[in-house]
Amino acid sequence: MDNVVKWKNYEEWEEYGIDNRYEKINVTVLKDSKKKCERRWYYIGRRKNWLKDFNFNNIRDKGFSFKNFEDWKEYGMNQGFNKNYPSDLINSKEKTERSWYKKGSKNCWISRFDFKKERKGSVPWKDYESWREYGIGHEYDKKSRSSLQKSKDKSERYWYKTGYKKLWVNDFEFIKSGELLKNLEYVIKETHKVLDENNWEKLPPPKTLIDSGYKKLTYAIMRHHSGFKIFRERLRECMNQPSDKDQLEEMLEKYVGGKNDE
Repeated sequence: MDNVVKWKNYEEWEEYGIDNRYEKINVTVLKDSKKKCERRWYYIGRRKNWLKDFNFNNIRDKGFSFKNFEDWKEYGMNQGFNKNYPSDLINSKEKTERSWYKKGSKNCWISRFDFKKERKGSVPWKDYESWREYGIGHEYDKKSRSSLQKSKDKSERYWYKTGYKKLWVNDFEFIKSGELLKNLEYVIKETHKVLDENNWEKLPPPKTLIDSGYKKLTYAIMRHHSGFKIFRERLRECMNQPSDKDQLEEMLEKYVGGKNDE
């Protein structure tokens, strides 16, 4: 396929570069790429003196520059990275693939990208760095040891177990369980899970939560997040649901409107 690609003029060469998102890649990465099509595109552009007219980003951060998650995701989808295991990219011989993954890891975008699920029985992390990169990318640094160790998600337990066996967990910065419960974002995420698991539309009273086995969550809401009344309002905001005040005003408007129609 590489030998078939020919560019008659700058416009065709430029269009090919834009279609493949080469403006997002440092010229030195393209120059030294192990992909023939990337090297060939670069060298033809250099020979024809077209490189100076191509709108490259002056990229220094590991060869990539993405404004946001959508930009990063779009590049990954175009490159077919969604058909890869995360470990394929972490341990890839291609610098562009490793750089793209690390960029996503640095910005905590990895957990939001739909990678191929890891193979059962595989050991995707060759060293501490690749194991750590995976953990940060999946925001495990925002979780406690115990939550990962006892997680219902097999991939989380497997990651922690591997790090424990290799003694890598000693160098990874986990959040302590006590500090984790003080984190509003974490508690809201856990509450969402509880609502989904029990098919609850609204957060039930403290006694119901405790009786259902959610004592720690109940404690966190009452001790660290201003109690159930205020926490429910914050939860509604996150779920884009109307507050009690908004619901009351809506009912009054309907009532008054109905009276006026009579």
